[in-house]
Amino acid sequence: MTKDIINKIFQGHKGILAADESNKTIIKRLTALSVDGSEENITKYRNTLFGTNNLNNFISGIILYKDTLEKQQINGLKVPEFLMSKNIIPGIKVDGGLENFNDSDTESYTKGLAELKENCENYYKLGARFSKWRSVFFISTENSSPTDELIEKNTDDLASYAKISQEAGLVPFIEPEILRDGEHSIEETKEVFNRVFKSLFEKLTEKDVDFESLILKTSFVVSGSMLPEDDTKIVQKETVEIFKKYIPEKMGGIVFLSGGLTPEQSFSYLHAVIEESEKEGFLIPISFSYSRALQNNAMLHWSKNTDDVITTQEVFSKDLKKASDALQ
Repeated sequence: MTKDIINKIFQGHKGILAADESNKTIIKRLTALSVDGSEENITKYRNTLFGTNNLNNFISGIILYKDTLEKQQINGLKVPEFLMSKNIIPGIKVDGGLENFNDSDTESYTKGLAELKENCENYYKLGARFSKWRSVFFISTENSSPTDELIEKNTDDLASYAKISQEAGLVPFIEPEILRDGEHSIEETKEVFNRVFKSLFEKLTEKDVDFESLILKTSFVVSGSMLPEDDTKIVQKETVEIFKKYIPEKMGGIVFLSGGLTPEQSFSYLHAVIEESEKEGFLIPISFSYSRALQNNAMLHWSKNTDDVITTQEVFSKDLKKASDALQ
């Protein structure tokens, strides 16, 4: 069953829409655009995106926030039912957000393991068929981040989550996000990728996670956001090199997050990595799981007139097509 879900996720030139922003995050984004972050407006905005006519031409699955999964309706249908009617697989963010690690200002671990088993079983009953858990790693030479202790904690929790999710019938998306914030070089980024991926795949093996029913959600190997944009050829080379070094051939698939990159960077890097992967004989399916890279332009347009559904969907469709084209 879970392998069927993975096959559907990577079918055609489609990817995942990450629409799992917490209420706090989406309220912040709407408020920044002078839109009231009311429950009504949040629902109205998400219904506008999900109701896009050609959405299933480009999107095979959507990661939802729990309130969207549990409460929201579109055209009289609960969101999971509505999405499945469009042949789109509903997914769910299952982690409980970030908490300071060892009283650090720069290091965070992810909450939610204690109640995860019960939550996953409940989300499956509500219609979700895949899940996502995000851990973050901030790079700071000054603060020696990420520390070995944080890497050990976050990768162990990611592996535990993956096992619990699989036992509940959900395909886990493990997301060890290595943040761009800062002025670290691409070499420093790659060094952190090496440490995180080495630990992560050791933990997954120790906990007997089924790699064929597992998806890695990862960032590209890039320099910190305060440095000039990286050359695409360097990004594709460094990223695929990490993949080949650590990711087992039987892995279900890989999806990229945009992680603060511009839409153009997200699409360009994605296409380049796929091109390099094929050239290097790395045959694991690769796609996208973007949030802001797909939503930013649509949200900006919608904020100017929240009743302008049709044109907002046209703006959204253009960026969906660009992401889909990048897979070809």
